[in-house]
Amino acid sequence: MTIYLWIILFLAQSSRAIHGLLFTKNPTNLTVTQGNMARLGCSIEGLSEPEIVWMKDGEKLYSTDQMYITVEQHHWETFHSVKSVQQQDAGKYWCEVEFHGLTISSEPAWITVEGVPHFILEPQDVATFPGVPFNLTCAAVGPPDPVEVVWWLGGVRKVDVTSSPSVLHVNGVNNSIKFYCEAKNARGISVSRTGTVHIKVLPAAPKGVQVVHVVENNVTLAWSPGFTGHSDPSVCTIQMSKNSGRKVELPDQRVKVPPFQQILSGLNCYSNYSVRVCCDNEVGTSPFSGWLEFQTPEAVPSAAPRNLTFELTEQQLSLNWATLEDEELQGN
Repeated sequence: MTIYLWIILFLAQSSRAIHGLLFTKNPTNLTVTQGNMARLGCSIEGLSEPEIVWMKDGEKLYSTDQMYITVEQHHWETFHSVKSVQQQDAGKYWCEVEFHGLTISSEPAWITVEGVPHFILEPQDVATFPGVPFNLTCAAVGPPDPVEVVWWLGGVRKVDVTSSPSVLHVNGVNNSIKFYCEAKNARGISVSRTGTVHIKVLPAAPKGVQVVHVVENNVTLAWSPGFTGHSDPSVCTIQMSKNSGRKVELPDQRVKVPPFQQILSGLNCYSNYSVRVCCDNEVGTSPFSGWLEFQTPEAVPSAAPRNLTFELTEQQLSLNWATLEDEELQGN
């Protein structure tokens, strides 16, 4: 057992003292108030040139403020400074030296940043039905700990003070209302974003109804949802009619959304149509959009001429045939 411990100590020490190089000063742990200055120091003996690199959480630090001081010949001291410490400066720091392909590291040190709580989970907007219970969640951390949370709902402070993370149970509201949470520790108070409880309502009529592509007797219809009523639409209804002298109502089409588009197939060529759209959410159905009128393009006739006759005289040949029906003609 003694031999194993000696080997472990030798290997640990060898990473910090190789070929005459020795860290004579290691960085020390710091606990710093947010916004204050922090400085870590490191010394190494046995280098002719100061080539010491500072590391943080496994990544090299690049700083124009790094200083080198000559302690004596081949003995250097360096400092890493942070003028105004923030939460992102917290972490594990150490010095490294590259020497003939080997990496020599100092003992590590930790910077702990104390300040007002910072949020790791802020309350999010909620969409609900009137009177239906729901929960709000808020979480903040130090250091220092502990962190206490107070809720504000509709401008009224809730009496209960809870520890972080905090869940506020709301029995239900009938109108839209604002809320936020406050997180407090020994250093002060932080205030979260302001969230909103939305009440779900009927959606508004779809907008931007348009024909985006036409191929003979097929068209692609597209639209955008209007105000969703705080509940995304799940299905839309396309209502269409054919205008051929008299208006003919066609069967409604129910379309799952998104995407907010549908191919309308089986239409007659060179015909006039009208179309409008409504959409459903959890509450109910929106009003219809306005009517959009469009015309399908011409196509070759769908039937050959019938009842073909001819009359031959000494001077000419006359051909006659029956006129095609409008639906067969498919154009002018």
